[in-house]
Amino acid sequence: MMFSTVFIFYPVFRFWSNTRFIIWKRRLYNSIFCFSFIIYQTAFLIIPAKIVLNCDIPPASTFIVICEQLRLMMKTHTFVRENAARVLTFKPHQDNDKNDFRLCPEVQKFIYFLFAPTLLYEDNYPRTGGTAHRLPNFTVHGI
Repeated sequence: MMFSTVFIFYPVFRFWSNTRFIIWKRRLYNSIFCFSFIIYQTAFLIIPAKIVLNCDIPPASTFIVICEQLRLMMKTHTFVRENAARVLTFKPHQDNDKNDFRLCPEVQKFIYFLFAPTLLYEDNYPRTGGTAHRLPNFTVHGI
């Protein structure tokens, strides 16, 4: 599931976001991408569920696999929802300089988002400057 998200979904989204200015019929191109995303989400919903049922996995393991599947589906949906709006509203400059604005975030940001405990995609997440070592030290000394 994670493999298809990182190595199939992300490259297709990046290809779409970077090549939609080359295509003359953008509306058709956008519709094809939207349709392929719907097919991807549907396959992502059906295929793991069928595999879990065919392999006769115990109920607890089945629950874990299905929850992870739904989490990744929600994350890919919110990634597309946040970044497709950026791609669709972008207007190239008159001097044809398209490199000053990144339409698709880097793969590092996408992978960080997949593991971050949030459901809303942002390019940058607030982080603390350091680690509060008092709590782990207190817990270790308590044990």
